[in-house]
Amino acid sequence: MMRSNFFAGQKAVSYLPEEDRYLYATRPRHHFNVIGSGMMGLQHIHVTMLEGSADINGIYDQNRGVAERAKGFFEGAYPGRELKIYDTLEEACTDPA
Repeated sequence: MMRSNFFAGQKAVSYLPEEDRYLYATRPRHHFNVIGSGMMGLQHIHVTMLEGSADINGIYDQNRGVAERAKGFFEGAYPGRELKIYDTLEEACTDPA
């Protein structure tokens, strides 16, 4: 069973035998907050979502405009998913989600 957000439902990998799909098998999900949503923050978001065993819950950036752009990127690239923007670093680090 494939769980990667990128490969899930992709016919391009349907040729793989089931035993070679172990990388996309169901695994415990982890939820992360990204601190800093500039160029590297966007890369961390993209790679995490591409890998498929974790989700990005929210972001914090001192520059609210940069955080808003990152949220727009995320919600455009991953339809149906919402990204929370935290107002403070403390809030991002202590959110139980």
